[in-house]
Amino acid sequence: MTSHIGPGFKANIFSNLLTTVDIEQQQFSDVFAKFDQLRQEVRVSIAKAKTEYEKEHAETYIEHESRVEEALLGASFVVAQVYISWVISEIVMLHNLATNRHVDLKTTNKSKAAIMTVGSAPAVWSKQDSGYSQIQVVDAFANYFKHRDEWPSSWSELGDHQRRTACIIKSVGAVEGPNDNMRIGAQALKLGDDLAILGELLENWRKDLIGRYRAELAENGLL
Repeated sequence: MTSHIGPGFKANIFSNLLTTVDIEQQQFSDVFAKFDQLRQEVRVSIAKAKTEYEKEHAETYIEHESRVEEALLGASFVVAQVYISWVISEIVMLHNLATNRHVDLKTTNKSKAAIMTVGSAPAVWSKQDSGYSQIQVVDAFANYFKHRDEWPSSWSELGDHQRRTACIIKSVGAVEGPNDNMRIGAQALKLGDDLAILGELLENWRKDLIGRYRAELAENGLL
């Protein structure tokens, strides 16, 4: 990841740390754009199969290509999780530095759940608040995609960590079994056919979160 460290980097350690969280959004936008291009190619292939292949062959091919699109969505969520994890690690460091100066920051309690909630809009499903933020939903779907093959067939048998992930993704419509859960996640976040929206969601969260910390640090004379 690229940070904006350069000749103008300030001596204030808190200002410096906030600057490192100012991640180059374009790097992630480029990745999401590539995934969108690949998704479009998959959809073109599916449309062609429907009109040019015999029914039996078409169904097999379409099922395969649908799994490819599901994987592309899953990979997009994992890339987004990398972004989220980076921001969280920098925020935790910010708290630790403030504590060393006898300042207890209140913007969040520095837990992962709190950091993913502050500054992020709530995720909505069927016109109702899911009880989780959009960032929490992104993170949970990324975990689900990475580990779903390890899950038992019945979600009632999930372990504690898996259960927490399942609880979040179920809140926006995910279900057990072979399915289109990554598409459900994308729909819940209103990504449509444009994964750039996922990048904007991440960026808006980061900007709001950092703005709140910047204000609190200034109030405490740390900036």
